[in-house]
Amino acid sequence: MPRKKKNDIRMIRLTNGLDVICQYVSQDDDWLTVHNPVVCQHNTEEGRLQMTPLLNFGARDTDSIIPIRLVDIIYTPTDGLIEEYNSVFVEQTKDINVEEDETEVIVEEETVEV
Repeated sequence: MPRKKKNDIRMIRLTNGLDVICQYVSQDDDWLTVHNPVVCQHNTEEGRLQMTPLLNFGARDTDSIIPIRLVDIIYTPTDGLIEEYNSVFVEQTKDINVEEDETEVIVEEETVEV
């Protein structure tokens, strides 16, 4: 699957009130397909924005399909938010996938030696 473009970043407000930033892939009458969805919440105690993966147990760098009935609005976020999202959840996914692959190899080698 071709990599999503960095300028396809969208903010989605879900009907449950969550604000999600993601790479927009496509939509039809029933489904919205996004890549690397992340929930954005304002941390009032620290006075900063907190980003957390929407699907805590979902694999990174994969598509997620959301029923369109759960979406209130789709819009383009601010440039600063796009830059932050890209630096953490788009550009680093390649590095993280390499590290995970290396970790798996090491674990397999240790298992064979034991």
